[in-house]
Amino acid sequence: MMLSFIGHVLFATGIGNSGSSTNSEIVNFNGSLSCSIPNYPTALAYAAGGIVDGVPMVCGGHNYGGGVGPQSDCYSLQSNTWTHSASMTSGRSGLSAVPLNGGLWVINFSKIIRSLVS
Repeated sequence: MMLSFIGHVLFATGIGNSGSSTNSEIVNFNGSLSCSIPNYPTALAYAAGGIVDGVPMVCGGHNYGGGVGPQSDCYSLQSNTWTHSASMTSGRSGLSAVPLNGGLWVINFSKIIRSLVS
């Protein structure tokens, strides 16, 4: 079954009292939790993502407290499992992202990277 995420917002990763987080959820525009999704595969903060052609996708981020610097990996939620779908040219955190033309435009300072969902 293919879930439709049109009209929804993706929240994934973050930072809390114990450092980086794997928490993930998808919420509809009226603010209610619309579906339960698995936690992100890596505890991160400052990642960015969006819903690309109906598929949630997250890129980059930084693992605080885990000794791992900015990440270059992108994951998409396929069949209720986070799957590696692309890599940026280098690790980045503190990103912004917007779905555009079948890909996820990831922007970090003056660099623009286009990561595509396979």
